Amino acid sequence: MDRKYSVEEISYAIKKSWCRETCYPKYQDAWVKENPSYGQDVVTSLLLYDYFKGNIKKCYIGDTPHYFNIIDKEIIDLTQGQFLGITIPYDKSTYKKRSDLLENKNVNARYLILKDRVESCLER
Repeated sequence: MDRKYSVEEISYAIKKSWCRETCYPKYQDAWVKENPSYGQDVVTSLLLYDYFKGNIKKCYIGDTPHYFNIIDKEIIDLTQGQFLGITIPYDKSTYKKRSDLLENKNVNARYLILKDRVESCLER
């Protein structure tokens, strides 16, 4: 597959683009720059899918849903750091459809904000 950007380049742009507005609303008040991946997993997985396809997967850490990607048979989880050393049960995950995730108006709105910020970062 001919790709315009590498996973590393897109990952860098995504990490630079996270903000309070792209964080899951329930966690926005607790979002801080020192832990920028906090509450960013679903929108991050959607952006990675846009650039590299693969699969979006969902698992649970306790009662908390967590989204990540499988790209070229490799787990890509840019937001694992939000869990501060907790082991993530990747082997107990299910596949999620991009279209189903974007049906949620809040997810869609945060995704569009992140997408715009990432595109601006890549243009620089």
